Amino acid sequence: MPEADKASLLGLGELLKETFATDLAAEAYCQPIEHGVILNFDQEVCFDLIGLKEDLTKGQRVAAFRLESYSQDQWQTLAEGTTIGHCRFVRLATPCHTTKLRLVVTQTRGAYVPIQIQLYTQAKTLQPPVIHRDPTGWVTLETQDEGKLFYQIDEAARQLYEKPFLLDHSARLQVSVVHPQLGELQVSRHFGELQQGWQITSQAPLAMLVGNLDSLLDENGYLVVQGETFACEIDMQKEKQLHGILIEPISRGEDIVYNAEKLAVYLSRDGLQWSQPYIYTLDNVAHLPNLRELALPGVQVARYLRIQIIQGLSLQAVGLASINVY
Repeated sequence: MPEADKASLLGLGELLKETFATDLAAEAYCQPIEHGVILNFDQEVCFDLIGLKEDLTKGQRVAAFRLESYSQDQWQTLAEGTTIGHCRFVRLATPCHTTKLRLVVTQTRGAYVPIQIQLYTQAKTLQPPVIHRDPTGWVTLETQDEGKLFYQIDEAARQLYEKPFLLDHSARLQVSVVHPQLGELQVSRHFGELQQGWQITSQAPLAMLVGNLDSLLDENGYLVVQGETFACEIDMQKEKQLHGILIEPISRGEDIVYNAEKLAVYLSRDGLQWSQPYIYTLDNVAHLPNLRELALPGVQVARYLRIQIIQGLSLQAVGLASINVY
C-alpha cells in the first residue's frame, strides 16, 4: 500500500476515535413519551452527530421519525428521516446547543419499540479548498477554514495564494490549506487545455435533458442526453500532442445516476480518417464520480476528438460533466 494511502487511513482512524470517544447521551435522563423519548441534560450540551438504533430482534418498525431540540421555550426541528434499522447516523449541518433532545416516531410498522440514541461531536477537520478556473485561465482558490492557502503548479515552487493567478495550459495543480491547529490538507487537480475556440458537434439528433453540447467544454457544467448511448466530435482548432483525455463525471445532484461507465475515444488529424477506438472503463463511477485521467498509448497527434459513450449507469439517459485533453 502506498505511504500516502497508509497515512490517510491512519488519519481516518484517529478522526473516528476522536469523534466517538464520548457519548453525550450517556449523561442524560431519559423521559419516555408516547412514540418517543426526551433526553434531559443537567447543563447545555453541544453535538452535531446523532446515532439511532432499533432493536431488530423485534423487527424493523420505524417508518418515519423527527428529531427536535428545545430552544427559546419551544421545540425546534433538527432533522427528519424515514427508516432507522440497526444503526443510522444523522449529521447536523451546524452544532446543536441544547438541554433537551426529543425523538418522535411519527410512523411505525406495528407497535412502537424504544430507540437507542447516541450523541457525538464530530472531530474538527479541514475542508477541501474550492478550486475554480474561468474560461480564460484565471484560477481562484477559496477555503472555509481560517488557514492559509498554498499552491504548486507541476514541479514549480510552492507559493502562498494571495490573489487569482493565470493557468493557461495543461498542468497539475496542488493546493494546500494550512491551519495552525488542524494541520494541513492537500488536494490535487489536473487541468486540461484552455478550450477557447473549440467546437463540438454531434452526428445524430439529441434529446438533451440537462445542458447542451457546449456544457461538455465548461468545467462547471454538465450534459445529460436521453438514451443509452451518445457520441460527439470536438474540433480543437489545431493539432496537439496528446498524452491523454480528461473525463469528469457528474458529481452533484440527482443526475449522478446517468454517468457514463464505459466509453470509446477516437482521434483524427483531418476529421475524416479516424484512429481505432481506445476503450476505457470508469471504474466505480457510481460511488466515486471524480476526474479521470485516461492515458493514451504514447503521445498521439490529433486535431479532432470523438467521444462515444458505450455504456452508462442508467438505461434511460447518459451524461458527463466535461471533456478535455492533456
